[in-house]
Amino acid sequence: MTRYEYDGLGRLVKGWSPIRSSGTQTPDVQFSYQQATATSSRTSPAAVTTKTIKDDGSYVSSVTIYDGLLRPVQTQNEAHGPGRIIADTHYDDHGRTSIVTSGYLAAGQPTTTLFAPKSTTLIPSYVKTQYDGTGRTVRQATYHDGDFKYETFTSYGPNTVHVNPPGNTSPATWTTTDALGRVTEIEQYTDAGQSATRSTRYAYDVRGNRSEVTDPAGNKWTYKYDVRSRIVEATDPDTGTTKTTAYDGADRPLVTLDANGKSLYTTYDVLGRVTAIREGSATASPSKSFTFDAVGALGMPVTSTRHTADGDYVTRTTGYTTDYQPTGQDITIPANAKTAGLSGTYSYIYGYTPTGKPLSVTYPSKGGIASEKVVTRYNEDGLPESTSGSSWYTADVTYSPSATSSAPSPAPSPTACGPPTLSTRTPDASSAPSPTVRPLHLTASPTATTRTTRPAPSHRIPAS
Repeated sequence: MTRYEYDGLGRLVKGWSPIRSSGTQTPDVQFSYQQATATSSRTSPAAVTTKTIKDDGSYVSSVTIYDGLLRPVQTQNEAHGPGRIIADTHYDDHGRTSIVTSGYLAAGQPTTTLFAPKSTTLIPSYVKTQYDGTGRTVRQATYHDGDFKYETFTSYGPNTVHVNPPGNTSPATWTTTDALGRVTEIEQYTDAGQSATRSTRYAYDVRGNRSEVTDPAGNKWTYKYDVRSRIVEATDPDTGTTKTTAYDGADRPLVTLDANGKSLYTTYDVLGRVTAIREGSATASPSKSFTFDAVGALGMPVTSTRHTADGDYVTRTTGYTTDYQPTGQDITIPANAKTAGLSGTYSYIYGYTPTGKPLSVTYPSKGGIASEKVVTRYNEDGLPESTSGSSWYTADVTYSPSATSSAPSPAPSPTACGPPTLSTRTPDASSAPSPTVRPLHLTASPTATTRTTRPAPSHRIPAS
């Protein structure tokens, strides 16, 4: 159970995930609010400070600062190592975004005081956006270290949009729409001189449903609908034609006819989850079956079985943590002439850190290969720095202050062979995360409105 605590104004101030007790343990996430003030002696902006727990029980802080219209204008996140990573958003007189910066390094810890860089050369990159009189984007210019790099122009016709990004790696694009604003053609230039193009075309039926897609090579995808706009026939140039001949009262497909002429009957439970697929008849034995809820995690999948004449192929999740992360998985392959040397049950075991990051995965022994436990180690900021099992696979991963990895992320994902788990942060070059460890699916704003979202917000900062 996830628990929340609110202040007297109804604003979220604390949150506990299912793996932590609100009675005896500190919260996973804390929010504090600064009210905007403007007096003769003091001026301060509205701000929200978020503290998220780390594996060692300490907290990492991030701050979002708002202007007088409660628009976010600056984020401050703890850097990897000393300092903080700051990103700015500027607005024009009409309230439109005019400048967005990447994250840049500054001294000190995140505060609720607006920081102003001394020069744009201190900012690794930023984008300036200009608009026409109707508020449409017409120019976006990108700068690196204060120097202009490239720009993208967008022009508008009665039913066309032309995007021309000279100096950028993206192709120039013409987008054509019909009288109802639906895209009918996307044309991309394939050479610098903009003399050769490749086009993708779209068509619609009288009810507005997309009925046809034609790729640049002339391949067509076609769709037909019933009077309730449900697909009754879909043709794919690779897989052929699939027909849906019956729906239930909740508009879920009941009977489909695949490209091989095989009828598939689908059964659902009361929550709308697929529990069985039968071939040829609604009363036939299932060819595929699925179960849920049976290992203490309501709503989560447990088994997926493919039934064949040679035996059942079964994938089973053996358990979940209180935070709905899989703790193990068994994959069973039946013994038959096709699986000689492969039959048996392959068991995987998954482990997690106190804040739910992937910690270990134990692989099964089979075919003369010994079982192996692969462990991922994290630094004090919760970033993966080494991976080892029977030998070292990755070691000494280092990060920039914005937590961008200088080596491939080594963490083995426990979801590689299992159902999806709660999202975790993976550093990459395009969107460096703050070194927060465990989101609780909570956000906060100075407007006292609490929002919960799934999956959790990543609170990412722009890369430097």
